[in-house]
Amino acid sequence: MDINIIRSKLGEKIDDGLVIEIIKEFFELKKVFLTKDRTKVGIVSGRFCELIAAALYNYYNHQPVDINNIKFDYFVNNIQNITKRTAEDELLSLNIPLYLKSIYSLRSKRRIAHIKKFDPNVFDINLMHDSCTWIFCQLILLWVDNNEKELYEYLDSLIEKEIPIIQEFEDGSIIVLKKDIDFKDELLLILYKSSKRLTNKELKQIIKTQYSSKITTYLRLLNKDKLVHNNSNGSLITKLGIYYVEKEVINTHKTEEILVETK
Repeated sequence: MDINIIRSKLGEKIDDGLVIEIIKEFFELKKVFLTKDRTKVGIVSGRFCELIAAALYNYYNHQPVDINNIKFDYFVNNIQNITKRTAEDELLSLNIPLYLKSIYSLRSKRRIAHIKKFDPNVFDINLMHDSCTWIFCQLILLWVDNNEKELYEYLDSLIEKEIPIIQEFEDGSIIVLKKDIDFKDELLLILYKSSKRLTNKELKQIIKTQYSSKITTYLRLLNKDKLVHNNSNGSLITKLGIYYVEKEVINTHKTEEILVETK
């Protein structure tokens, strides 16, 4: 699904300027999450929460919001006091604000008691990232009226586990960050990340190779090895292919190495 479709649909419910900033901060969060830097994740997730609070205030009160002067507590309290007439109201004015407060609290937390040898920061980072992802997905589920299959495929791609050697951008394009990776592995990583059947044309657009015949050749070989299933609708990674990617490709590359390499 094209992110522009999501932007357009969300723009029917809230100000387009808010939609643009929410999408930008969400994908920035996906990027900084890979660093496992609590400060960076906290800053971005906090900004994301401010924008969501502003968006819900805008939705219910039909008033413009200055994104450079967001009154987080005021907006959240206002939203929580909304009369809850429907299940959508329960989600938007009760459940989501509770998540927003929780994330915002973690972002502002300075001193944490350590338990044994475990660093609680890693749990904070995961909670902030996963909660923001949940919130973003809920807005899409509620407000994007589109092809159901495409919608759930897109949501699956948002909530799947992060792959350090792959970066996905807001326009749906994907880049494998390892420069010396084998073309077979690059192809499998793209299919693994996409989690849906892709045509040769789509793969060519993602990989940016000028040799379309190279994609066809490798897909034929991967199909022979049962790592990929090919048909007239495109190629889909198999369970064996997923196992290969997780065991032989992803685990051989450390997040820290990728981040250093791409600086």
